[in-house]
This record gives sequence, C-alpha cells and structure tokens, in this order.
Amino acid sequence: MKFANHFKMILCSSAREGYYRVSLWSLHDNTILAYFTGHVDEIIGLEVSPSTSLFLSSAKNEEVRLWDYHKKECLAVFNEACYGAFDNTGQVLALAYVSEKQQKVLLYSLRVEPLKFDTPICTFELGSTEEFPQIVGMKFSFDGKVICLIGSESKLMVIDAFNGSVINKFNRVPNEQDSASFADFSLDSKFILTAGEDRTLYFWNWR
Repeated sequence: MKFANHFKMILCSSAREGYYRVSLWSLHDNTILAYFTGHVDEIIGLEVSPSTSLFLSSAKNEEVRLWDYHKKECLAVFNEACYGAFDNTGQVLALAYVSEKQQKVLLYSLRVEPLKFDTPICTFELGSTEEFPQIVGMKFSFDGKVICLIGSESKLMVIDAFNGSVINKFNRVPNEQDSASFADFSLDSKFILTAGEDRTLYFWNWR
C-alpha cells in the first residue's frame, strides 16, 4: 500500500482467486476511485512518483507496469523486469533486470513527453546472481545519490545512483535465515530501515 502524492488517496494491491489488481482508494469519502488490472501474477511492489501521478507495479512473474492514476491508464509494460522504482525527483525511472543469471539496472528519463523507453540513459551491470541474489526490490535514497537493491536471501546492496559502483553489501536482517518484508531509507538518507519476519525494525548505517 502506498499514499498518492497529496495524501488523500492510497494505492493498494490485492489478489483473489487468481485475479490481481491495484485499487485507488479515496480517504476523503472511503470510496474506490479506480481499479488497475492487467497483471497475471502476484503484485510484489508499488512505487509512486514523488512529483507526478505516475506509479509502478511490479509482479512476481517479472513484469513491471507504469500507470497514471489521474488518467487511469497503463502507459507501458516492461517484460522480464524484476522491479521498478522512481528517483527522488520523479524524473528518472529505474528497472532491474536479470537475464541468464546476469543482473543489471537500467535508468530511463521521464522528462520528455511522449515517454519513450527505447534507449536507457544509463545501464549498470551488477554481475551474476551468484554474486548477489536476484533483485526483488529497489529504493532510491531521498537525496537521490544512492540506490538500495533488495535481494532475495536477506541481502542488500547499495550502489551509486550516478555510476552504478557498489558501495556496500550486507544482510538486511541479523538472522540470515530470516527474510525481510521491507527496506527503505531514513529521510536524511543516512540509514536504511529494514523489517523482518521477527517483527523487528533494524536501522543500518549503509556507509
């Protein structure tokens, strides 16, 4: 579940009997304003642009969709993408891909309309899934300088948002057998907050 930009609406994903959708819910009068359908597998993540009415939904079958909740339409579908995220300005879209066990993050500009995704503005090669488990989530810091990549097997990797160089890698929960359901930056971008199945919050100094 995510708040829309003016905090009077929320976006939430749901699944029922093989039917997957995102709902736009008004907090003002407790009504559903729109449904966004198209995914055929469980939705594992929602990311909302901080500056526009765009949002991303990432599904378990490696499909990411870009939506506009004001226009109530799907603008793009990215197949074979593990996860999608916006930078701190909402002007850059990041997509994580894995192909033949090789992972990479592609950055696209959202500054020019109509939106085009033929050529990324940057490509960060991240090595194989043997070096870092498959990416299942991604967050930009609030200052836009780094990206936190959330891997399976309770791993985190922090990379430079401008050149893709690896800054740090660590477990996102102290117990390696545990798995985290949440990871994000503090507002000052100095720490990463994670939550595990043990219902405990952890703060990490990623530097």
